[in-house]
Amino acid sequence: ITQEWIQEQWIGTFRAMAPLVNIINQTQAPEKITLKSIARIWKVWTVHRATDYYGPFPYSYIGYDSTVIPYDSQHDIYMDLFKELKEATNDLSANINLESFGSADVIFGGDNTKWVKFANTLRLRLAMRISDVEPAMAKAEAEAAVAGGVMEDLSDDAYLPSTGVNYNGYNRQSSWNEFRMSTTMESYLVGYQDPRLSKFWQPSVNTGEY
Repeated sequence: ITQEWIQEQWIGTFRAMAPLVNIINQTQAPEKITLKSIARIWKVWTVHRATDYYGPFPYSYIGYDSTVIPYDSQHDIYMDLFKELKEATNDLSANINLESFGSADVIFGGDNTKWVKFANTLRLRLAMRISDVEPAMAKAEAEAAVAGGVMEDLSDDAYLPSTGVNYNGYNRQSSWNEFRMSTTMESYLVGYQDPRLSKFWQPSVNTGEY
């Protein structure tokens, strides 16, 4: 791996945070509560990956005009992410029929109900992540997430349709012909005769085996 690629998640996080902070700051009016709620949910999605990647992260000062930015502990970040999800889903659920981003929502097409499911599923994921260190809280958060309604059907899936601008990165990487299945992946998929094997990988040209 090229070591400079490790910074890409960091750079991408802050690219996403700038417009998200602007949306949150400009949607304080009650009639814009759905816009604010969805932006807060996407903020959690963006930040949770960054802190899982790097650990301590400059979270609480995002959006501040300052050259000295302290880092927050992962524990403190996770506590606030749960708070963001709880408040955002409550607000969105209470205003489920209020218009949000409409056709500008390239993931769910302005469907607030699907955003609530996405947020609760994300809350369930975060609960699983803390289950070894905060078991009681993890249990409470997981149960609250499931009670609120999580993604259970393929139609709930969150994805960005590929276009000429938003292309599928995996297709692009495939043409480079420079990545391979790991031993661990082979052990699981081949060992358990997983039916997804042929969807994820191609057999070796020389042997025909995965």
